[in-house]
Amino acid sequence: MLDLQKASLGKRISAFLLDVILFVILATGAALLISAIVGFDGYLAEFEALEIEYSENYGIKLDLSEEEKAKLTQEDLAKMEAANEAFSKDERAISLYGMLISLILVMLSIAPLVSAFVLEFLVPLFLSNGQTVGKKIFGIGVMMTNSVKITGLALFARSILGKYVVETAVPLVMFLLMLFGGDGFVSALVILGILAVNVIFLFKGRRMIIHDYLSYTVCVDMSSQMIFDTPEAAEEYKKRMIEQRLDTTQ
Repeated sequence: MLDLQKASLGKRISAFLLDVILFVILATGAALLISAIVGFDGYLAEFEALEIEYSENYGIKLDLSEEEKAKLTQEDLAKMEAANEAFSKDERAISLYGMLISLILVMLSIAPLVSAFVLEFLVPLFLSNGQTVGKKIFGIGVMMTNSVKITGLALFARSILGKYVVETAVPLVMFLLMLFGGDGFVSALVILGILAVNVIFLFKGRRMIIHDYLSYTVCVDMSSQMIFDTPEAAEEYKKRMIEQRLDTTQ
């Protein structure tokens, strides 16, 4: 029979941390590229110039810290309130603010997806056996739970649906909802729930987490795990092992 040589928890966590570092670097680069393409800096500069214009017209800065506000006189506070009210009603300022928020959301949505697609799908396709850069360095890989080489469809389910959508995009959306006035309790509950499920699954005997269960895959030690090209090859090997054991017992 086939022995499952699962990757150790230490190797899996080390590979994960390295992959996270690479993910952040690539996502940051993708975000900067998207920012340049959509002209984010231009919109931001125009918004800041408009803010400075109102500050000069009313003789008071609009973006003061709480500590700075506490030092203002009643007259200055009245100026700041009037300036903020006028600025908040300026159609161009409203339009620019909405554009900036929309572009930030676009960058936060697309940049991680690009990073995940490259590092978690294209790279493992190229390296084979579901190996990311981190997994390759630490000598671990991914196979189907029946000891067969991971398929492209399973890799997509694991990397994009599991790792990106469920484990990255959903918590990110929940976090953004918390920042922009959504239901903080529900958002925090969803984030903590996903984290808790993965921690429980990871420290259980099978050491499989959400993306493993979604794709029917398991992380294994490449130095000792046998991985077959087809289910038929795996079954044939099992039969030979059974026959050999029977022969030795006779």
